[in-house]
This record gives sequence, C-alpha cells and structure tokens, in this order.
Amino acid sequence: MKRCVVGASAALLVAAGLVTAAPPAGAGCLYGGQFISKCDGPVQPDGVWQRCVGIAGLVPSGFSSH
Repeated sequence: MKRCVVGASAALLVAAGLVTAAPPAGAGCLYGGQFISKCDGPVQPDGVWQRCVGIAGLVPSGFSSH
C-alpha cells in the first residue's frame, strides 16, 4: 500500500512538472476588442495568417456566458 502511495505521488509530481515546464499556447490568436478570434497559423509581420474564425465577445450559454 505504501509503495502505491509513493508511486502515485511521484507520478503526480512528474506530471505537474511537465505541465509547468510546457510553453504557453500561442496559436496566433488575437485578443482584445469586441470579438474573440482563433487563428490556425501565426500572424505574419504584414498582418496576414492562414485562416481565422471570429465570434462575438459574449456568447450566452444558459445561466453562464463564454
């Protein structure tokens, strides 16, 4: 039983370390303004990207909003 607890604790620490060390996601998204946008490629210096989808900043969803 003690081995299982120690093994599970070690696995949890390793997983937490990997999540902490991962670089932040940066899929070329543009933040701010009245729209939420998601792009599948990084924004180039001239302002173009591969494809981008934009939605309104407030999307009602039942008792909550996104």
